[in-house]
Amino acid sequence: MFGIGMLQMLDQVFWNLPFASSKQATAVREKFNYPEEDWEVKREELEMEHKADGARDQLRAGWVQWLGGAVGQNASAVRVVPASLATPVVNDND
Repeated sequence: MFGIGMLQMLDQVFWNLPFASSKQATAVREKFNYPEEDWEVKREELEMEHKADGARDQLRAGWVQWLGGAVGQNASAVRVVPASLATPVVNDND
C-alpha cells in the first residue's frame, strides 16, 4: 500500500504540518536563524527511516494492528466509512 514515494510524500506533508505552507516554514526557519543545512539533515534522517531494514514490515504490521487484524485475515471485511458533515466528532451525550 505504501511505497517509498508515498512515504516520502507523507513525510513532506507532516514535516510542514505545523506551518500554513512550505513558504511559511522557510520564513520561520530564516526568522529564527535555523541553518538550512541542519533543517535538510533532519529531514533526510526522517526519510531514511523508511529505507531501514524492516521499516515497511513495521508499518504494515502497525496498519494491521490498527485495523484490528482484519486485513491479514479477510481484506474484504475491512470497510472504512468516509466521514461526512453529519459524522459526529465528539458526542457529548455519552
